[in-house]
Amino acid sequence: MIPIANPLLPVRLSEDKEVHWFVMRSLTNLLQMEARLQQEGFECFLPKTTRLRVGPHFRKVEVAPIVPPYIFVHADYDSIRAFKLNYDRLSFIPVVGSTTHSTMKVSDKEMEDFIRVVSQREEKTHIYSAGEIPLAAGQRIRICGGPLAGVEGKLVKLKGVRDKRLMVSVGGIMLATTPIDKTFVQLI
Repeated sequence: MIPIANPLLPVRLSEDKEVHWFVMRSLTNLLQMEARLQQEGFECFLPKTTRLRVGPHFRKVEVAPIVPPYIFVHADYDSIRAFKLNYDRLSFIPVVGSTTHSTMKVSDKEMEDFIRVVSQREEKTHIYSAGEIPLAAGQRIRICGGPLAGVEGKLVKLKGVRDKRLMVSVGGIMLATTPIDKTFVQLI
């Protein structure tokens, strides 16, 4: 007798137990999704900022995601897929141009550099979508000292800004830039 697959059970496409940073999209409140993921024991990163929200009868300082709807989750594929079955508003970001339905993953080094740049909490640190700054511009550099020591990226000059900046890319979908001290720059 041939077993018949139950269409209600998830099809296991992978036995990948290796931990990766997955780029995911949440269609619900990102701060709530981050809290749920952390409750379940997942390491996640959601770039956030504080902003002043002003209404007709109130002023409120609130924490808000910088790049909705993206959230980065550090987990193995099977674990995050099992979590995702209970939260259909969370989805994997597919690799652009892929025909194998593979999900976008970010290397640990890229993610570590991005987190360090975004966590600078300086007013001059900016995050862009990938299409806003051409990735081909600039030379590859490594920061040799200061709070960003060891971070690698590209040296860029933005229109209307006097200083040179370090640009770090995450998975080709998001960029972060921050001003740098030229004395700590090493060409790669």
